Amino acid sequence: MSISYSSFEQLPSTQHPWLRGDGLFETLRVFEGQPVLLHRHLKRLTGSATGLRFDLPDMARVESETRSLASSWRQQSGRLRITLFANCDFLITIEDFSVASASPVKLGISEHLINLDAALTGHKSLSYGANSLALRQAHDSGLSDLVLMNTYGDIVETAIANIYVITEGRVITPALQSGCLPGVARELILEHGWAEESSFPVDTLFNADALFLSSSLKGIVAVDSLSEKGRTKNFVSNPEIEAISRKYEEAARADSRA
Repeated sequence: MSISYSSFEQLPSTQHPWLRGDGLFETLRVFEGQPVLLHRHLKRLTGSATGLRFDLPDMARVESETRSLASSWRQQSGRLRITLFANCDFLITIEDFSVASASPVKLGISEHLINLDAALTGHKSLSYGANSLALRQAHDSGLSDLVLMNTYGDIVETAIANIYVITEGRVITPALQSGCLPGVARELILEHGWAEESSFPVDTLFNADALFLSSSLKGIVAVDSLSEKGRTKNFVSNPEIEAISRKYEEAARADSRA
């Protein structure tokens, strides 16, 4: 089941930025008719669109239509996506979504590196081919996702989430200078002081006490295992991750009501 709203009658089949992947998107959770952390998503969307020289639509209208679509959703949870094209057209869709998952989270390491000088690095662009490839490679290997590194050998993120390391009493996540996406959940976690930014190589992951991921759609997700070139590290349940997850969910809902 899904419903949508767009600023145009139908998606054009010719001469449109969507054919070139010339757009941005935000994916967020809807809970009981409320778009979670919407104002943060719109802030990131507007910032990226301005930086990439998009023609911006009336963002108040985008917000209004987003809230209207979310409030009309009759399921408890939903996945809402705002797609903004370079010519100021936009599309808002919502579909069924369940946060719960019993599957273990197994990560690998991608062989493809993120170029810090690329124009789209750090933006949630429709040009998502590299991330989609990483996910296909992960799934073909029986994994959930792949960890991405930059050309300096530093950890950046996974194909679909920001990543965090618990080590020596610290919780660290790659700094924006790594090329990582400025995740909305990441922003909230850093603001509350539940993690700090740092640069670190892949060995830090294997030496860690625990790993977890964050996304505004799925929240906080613990990592069960990490594999690379024949070596594997399994992680046990960590109470600090559980505590951060509880605090994050409370903060995200409070922030959404503000």
